[in-house]
Amino acid sequence: MRDSARVRRCKAIRDRIYNREHFGYSVFEREVIELLSFKSTILDIGCGRNANFLRSLSSCVKRAYGIDLEVSDTITDGNLQIMNGDAEEIPLPDHSVDITTLINVSEHLRDPEAVFLECRRILKPGGSLFIIAPCKFYLPTLLGRAIPYSIRQWANVFITCTEKEETFPAYYRANSRYALKRIAASVGLSMVDFKYLTYHPELFMFSPVVYSCAVVIERFFLERKPFYCFRHQVFCHLRNPLVCRVK
Repeated sequence: MRDSARVRRCKAIRDRIYNREHFGYSVFEREVIELLSFKSTILDIGCGRNANFLRSLSSCVKRAYGIDLEVSDTITDGNLQIMNGDAEEIPLPDHSVDITTLINVSEHLRDPEAVFLECRRILKPGGSLFIIAPCKFYLPTLLGRAIPYSIRQWANVFITCTEKEETFPAYYRANSRYALKRIAASVGLSMVDFKYLTYHPELFMFSPVVYSCAVVIERFFLERKPFYCFRHQVFCHLRNPLVCRVK
């Protein structure tokens, strides 16, 4: 995002009002780390070319794998391995992973049931799948879904300064409590925890006035339980059964 005077004013508002420890990504990271040990194997689906999240955890685990369609060559760095891979055909053996993570990926899944079924295959009995993603009912998400894909690409170029090619098609078929619970049940995973998480209104940082209005809405309406489902993000923890079904 452009670090203009307007953006700096928005950042000043953010830093004055919000505690970053309560942001969704901080909550997600704490939940994942709590289950990690030096014997753990972790897989991050859609890890990105740099695999920053995995790299931050690699010293805490035995093996760290990442797959992403944008990765062209397999990269090995100590106990970290990043591979080209499709979430519907994960290149790992059955029951080989303790923890799998999906960070801002589930909204891009055309067939989330196929992906979750593949996650169940590679998870060890009792293994966990952690998901954090935009909530499909968050107002900017609802507006974005109403805009044609090509226009959203250009809007993100202007608002967040991302490359046009970095705005991917989104379907939001696994981005609500109901959808995640239904899909989990259909593939044999159990829901351990689900939360609607808060985040500062980053998309509105192009204007301090607009940003301040969004902060008011977020702080004084979305903090109330009846409006939780309109928050920025969803967090979900799913678990593979301790006893796997015999095929």
